Amino acid sequence: NAALNDFKNGKNNDFSKVTQAKSDLENSIKDVIINQKITDKVDNLNQAVSETKLTGDFSKVEQALAELKNLSLDQKNESFNVGKNSDLQFVRDSVRGTLVGNGLSKTEATKLSKNFSDIRKELSEKLFGKSNNNSNALKNNEEPIYAQVNKKKAGQAASPEEPIYAQVAKKVSAKIDQLNEATSAINRKIDRINKIASAGKGVGGFSGAGQSASPEPIYATIDFDEANQAGFPLRRYAGVGDLSKVGLSREQELTRRIGDLNQAVSEAKTGHFGNLEQKIDELKDS
Repeated sequence: NAALNDFKNGKNNDFSKVTQAKSDLENSIKDVIINQKITDKVDNLNQAVSETKLTGDFSKVEQALAELKNLSLDQKNESFNVGKNSDLQFVRDSVRGTLVGNGLSKTEATKLSKNFSDIRKELSEKLFGKSNNNSNALKNNEEPIYAQVNKKKAGQAASPEEPIYAQVAKKVSAKIDQLNEATSAINRKIDRINKIASAGKGVGGFSGAGQSASPEPIYATIDFDEANQAGFPLRRYAGVGDLSKVGLSREQELTRRIGDLNQAVSEAKTGHFGNLEQKIDELKDS
């Protein structure tokens, strides 16, 4: 609504901000739907464990665990096509209604509320020059929909318009350059301190202060995995050849946790429920 109002009031002429807000809304609602499904399955597992403590029958625990596994597979294989998913179809229809309610024609709103699969094809076409032989992909001479609507509303003649993902990429690249410059400045200061310390009497050098044999930029050590003893540095660019793999880490994390639950169930069958209850709590918290 805010993006649409700014556009209508002339505060910005970039309709892609409206499209981005719409996409964010769709994805956030999708996450809420998925999270609720996972929460329900975990609650079922928790209830099954409580019953097993009384009866000694693990069949319900194994059934609840199997349902969690199936849910993780569903998330891995879920189609981006909104028309094949009733929950996301509802989201798309709601967004289209909001756009119409804010001054767009039904035709324009319908174009903006197109399927996730089409948006993904547009990105793939722009980033990798591949259409995957699909006739629904963005044609070579076809503009993104937000650019078409923007020009129609503003009465502009046809002219190149930078897609929003290109704008974001530039901002990310600029931020990484800024961080690298800051890191270089810090390293230069450390070098100066080392030289001063080495020249002083009775003062030990600060050699290696804040550095290693292969020093990482400061931002590279912000996220630290204690289990694997490794940092995760930011990258300027990491090529993605298949956009269907985006978000796969969520499914992989769920699969890992289910594996932990399997092990905990085996331990519970010997009378030790502590690890099983802990793993269930960790899954609920995540």
